[in-house]
Amino acid sequence: MKKNIREFFPKTRNPHEIARLSGANIRTVRHLMIQDGLSDLPGWGPVRLQRHIVSRRRTGSGIWPQADAQLLLDTRRAHDQGRVTMCQGNTSGWVIQYAIPTKRLVRRVPYFFGG
Repeated sequence: MKKNIREFFPKTRNPHEIARLSGANIRTVRHLMIQDGLSDLPGWGPVRLQRHIVSRRRTGSGIWPQADAQLLLDTRRAHDQGRVTMCQGNTSGWVIQYAIPTKRLVRRVPYFFGG
């Protein structure tokens, strides 16, 4: 399992993405990243928000990565259902899409999927 997780380090430094792709527990991924000296994530926004990252793209590109398309669709649906609040941040030439879980369902007018 540890070897499988380490195979993703050259591709991405987002521990949540690595956990999703490898099927590993986020704590295991973070532990291995710290062991390998990869605990900082430049270009991934504030540390306190990194666990809420859904996707990121280069500033000015206007298009989210195709690999994240289904995840973004599911997150938009969860936003419309009031389970998460979506927001964006900018850092070091990147636009980062966050999905922050709500403590309880939020009643909102559907934004992405209409009624």
